[in-house]
Amino acid sequence: MRYLLLLLITFNGVNAFANEFTIEKCFSRTYSKRHLAKNPKQKVSGIRLAFYKDNFSTTLYTNLNFKLKGHGETIEASVGGSCDSPASGLYLCRLDEDRGSFSVKLRKDKALIKVTSLLTAEEISVGANSEENIIIRPGKENGIFELDKDEMSHCSVD
Repeated sequence: MRYLLLLLITFNGVNAFANEFTIEKCFSRTYSKRHLAKNPKQKVSGIRLAFYKDNFSTTLYTNLNFKLKGHGETIEASVGGSCDSPASGLYLCRLDEDRGSFSVKLRKDKALIKVTSLLTAEEISVGANSEENIIIRPGKENGIFELDKDEMSHCSVD
């Protein structure tokens, strides 16, 4: 349910639930064509990470939005869940509906994401079949991402 709520907040604009969350952090990265050419097995061409606080509890929620290179098209996929912080600057995130897990280490204005188990993301591209799932496997090409701090407006509800 939280996953669906985060998707509504993140991708459908203003809605009745938007006032229940506060954006804490926003990071993103778009990989250049040159980088992708050097790393042909990497299928993630862009990634955005947002941390949200529930205004009614201390739970920290997360949402990962991926852009994936496909056969001549860009596919968007998203996953959401909640995170614990066992140490300063380290977050361990579990995705809703057992869709996987990842860790985030914050350093200055950067976030290092490490996929720790298979991530299953739902395709959210316009016209996409909502039944379609995108798999992100842990590993060198698709399992470690370094993101830069981004403007909160890129993660916010307009």
